[in-house]
Amino acid sequence: MSKLATVLVAAVLLSATVASAASLTTEYSISAQVTQLGPQKFEFQYTIHNNDQEAPPEYGYTGLDGFLVYLPASAVISDVTVPVSFHGDPGYWVYVPGPDSYLWWGLDPSSVYPAGSDAVFSFVADDVSVGQTAAQLTTFWAGYNLPPNTWYTQYDATITGPVAVPLPSALSAGLSLGGIGLLSIWRRRHSR
Repeated sequence: MSKLATVLVAAVLLSATVASAASLTTEYSISAQVTQLGPQKFEFQYTIHNNDQEAPPEYGYTGLDGFLVYLPASAVISDVTVPVSFHGDPGYWVYVPGPDSYLWWGLDPSSVYPAGSDAVFSFVADDVSVGQTAAQLTTFWAGYNLPPNTWYTQYDATITGPVAVPLPSALSAGLSLGGIGLLSIWRRRHSR
């Protein structure tokens, strides 16, 4: 992704006011497919079905416009895919890596996925395990009965995704015993 596209996405996200934020209920369906590629390496593919997020046609293109997955700090991400623009040019999707997340964002209203459509996102994560992680989906409403700059609704969700690799129990026990030992030494030296 070009630096200009990254700057544009950041500017849109910083300047856009979210009309509301809510827990995901029936607005979208998320299907996660996980393929193990190595001991701690997995491909995550998400198919997001837009169940009902669409305004009447006179308001232009409305629907799914953003998807964010939270990641553990250990994650090494590669092979990221983005969906195509649903309505074609000039729209397109970009992804923006963050310190603890990956964000996919549609640029131009023609990129949004209307009700009844599916968008597919994927990436490979190394140095992770599989568990439950937080995600957010964003609907673009254009001007549908909303004041300017409040044209988005975010939905929070919990999905199957990359999580930190748990410490093996022997290592965890060793670290605990080591910590107790260090505490004991410190107390003896400082109690004199």
